[in-house]
Amino acid sequence: MAYQYRKPVDDDVPYEQRLINYSQNKDGGKTEYQRAMEVFNAASSLGDTDRAAGAKKWMGQIDVATGGYASKTNDFTAERNNALQQWVDIARQKPTQVTAPKPFSYDQNTDPYYQNALRQARTNIATEQNNTMAKLRGSGQGNSSLSETLSHQIANKQMERVDTQILPQLIDQAYTRNQDQNKWDFDINKENYNRDNEYKSALASVLSTYNNLGQQEFQNNIAESALTGKYGGENTMDTRVKNMDMLFNFMDRTGNIGTPVDDWMNLGRQPSLGRTMQGQAQDHNQKITTSALTGYLDNLPTLEREKFAENVKQFGVEAAMRQLEMAANDSYRASQLGLSMDGLVLDREKFSWSKDVNNPDNQFRLAQLDELKNKGQQQITAEDYASYLDKAVTKDDEGNVITPKEQLELMILGGGLSDKENAKLFARYKLDMTEEQKRLLDTPGN
Repeated sequence: MAYQYRKPVDDDVPYEQRLINYSQNKDGGKTEYQRAMEVFNAASSLGDTDRAAGAKKWMGQIDVATGGYASKTNDFTAERNNALQQWVDIARQKPTQVTAPKPFSYDQNTDPYYQNALRQARTNIATEQNNTMAKLRGSGQGNSSLSETLSHQIANKQMERVDTQILPQLIDQAYTRNQDQNKWDFDINKENYNRDNEYKSALASVLSTYNNLGQQEFQNNIAESALTGKYGGENTMDTRVKNMDMLFNFMDRTGNIGTPVDDWMNLGRQPSLGRTMQGQAQDHNQKITTSALTGYLDNLPTLEREKFAENVKQFGVEAAMRQLEMAANDSYRASQLGLSMDGLVLDREKFSWSKDVNNPDNQFRLAQLDELKNKGQQQITAEDYASYLDKAVTKDDEGNVITPKEQLELMILGGGLSDKENAKLFARYKLDMTEEQKRLLDTPGN
C-alpha cells in the first residue's frame, strides 16, 4: 500500500491565496510548514525526490510569507535559565532547620499553675483559720494555745495538700504539654522538610523538562539546517563552502570577481568587482589577438598597421600584402597565446599567391601588376584596380567580401588613384564614404 501523505487543511484553496492567508495568520502558516516538513521527511526516506523537492520549495514559500515565523522554533533558554537560577538560590540557602525535641524540666517556682495553687492554699488556710478562731472565741478559747495549734494544723494540711496532690498533677500536665509541643514541632519540621523536597523535585523536573525541550530544539535546528542550509538564520559551514565553490567556478569560467550568494543564478547578475588574474590575462591576450587581426590596440593603430600603411604607399598593394603577411606571422609568434600556429599564420591562398614561385598563377598576377604599373598610377581607373582587389580580398562561400574594412580602405587609398576613383571603389566595396566622396560620385565626367 502506497504511503498516504497528510494533506493540508486548506487544500481546496489556491496556493497563492494560501500564502496570502499565511501572511495574515502566521500560526496557520507554521502549522502548514510543519505538515510540509513531515511530507519532506517521509518523501526523502522513501526516495520520492520530486515530492521532497516540492515540499522543500513549499516550505520556503511559507517561511517567506510569514516573515520567517513558520521556521522559528520555540526558545526555552530564558525559562530554563530562570528555573536554574531558582535552583541555585535554593541550594545557597541553609537547609531546613529541624528543631530537636526539648528535654522535660519542671520548675514549680516558675509554673503559673503552681503559683495559683499556692495562692489558693493560702486563701483556704486563712478562711479555715478564721472560721476555727470564731468557734474558739465562742467557747472562750480564742487566745488559748489550742487556737495556735489548730491554726498551724490548718496551714500544714493545706500546704501538704498542694505538695502531695496538686504538685504531682501539675508536673504530669507540664510533661504532657512538653510531649505535645515536641510532637507538634516534629510534625512541623517533617512537613517543612517534605515541602522543601517536593518543591525541589518539582523544580528539578521543570529544569529537566526545559533541558529536554532545549535539546529537542537543538536537534530541530540541526534537522532544519540539513533541510535549508541555515542554522539560526545564518548559512551553515557546508552551505558557505558550496557557495564559495560555486563562486570560484563562476570566476574561473568568466574571469569576473564576485561575492558568494545563496541563489547561484544571481552570480551572473551581480555587478563585477573586477577581473581575476586569469581574466586579466585573457583580456590581454584577446587584445593582442584583436590587434594582430585589425591593426588596432585600445582604438589606436598598432606599429604593424602603421608600417603596413607606409608600405602601401611605398611599394604598392602587392608588396604591402606580403609585408603584412610576414609581420602578422611575427606578431602571432610573439603573442605566446598558446594557440595553434596553423590557425594564426595567414593563408597565402587568401591573397591568391602560391608558395611555389614558378606557379603559373604567380606569373599571371605579376604580369597583371606590371601591366598596372606600366599604365602609370594616374591612368589606373577604379575598374582596373578593382580587377586586382577582387582577387586580393577574402570572400566567404557566398562571394561576399569579408576582408576587414580598415584593411580594405588602406589597400584602396594606397593605390595612388584619384579621389574620384577612390570614391568609386569605396562605393563598390560598400565602405563608409565621406560627404566629399559622395559629391564626387554625383559629379559627371572623370
